[in-house]
Amino acid sequence: MTTVQRTDAVLKRAEILRKERRRREELRLSAVSGISGMLLIICIFVFSGGSATSSGDNYYGSTPLYKGAGGYVLVAVLAFVAAVAVTLLCVRHRDRHKDDR
Repeated sequence: MTTVQRTDAVLKRAEILRKERRRREELRLSAVSGISGMLLIICIFVFSGGSATSSGDNYYGSTPLYKGAGGYVLVAVLAFVAAVAVTLLCVRHRDRHKDDR
């Protein structure tokens, strides 16, 4: 095996390893996004009183202002933190693979 053939083999293997790493990172990002979405839905369900249906009395826009807004505020803060985390992960992923494109 010549030096050129060895170099080509090493470069091909390195490309395969890069693709596998990129695929694993994309799977992790997808999983984090999906789990964050599910947790957000669960938090909204739990902190909004736990009922899937509601009477017509709760459809006023000012309801969170006078009826225990703590749950809504907590869900909003958690959603914001989750969105920031996912955005940072996506930016890091894009920056790492900028030269691959």
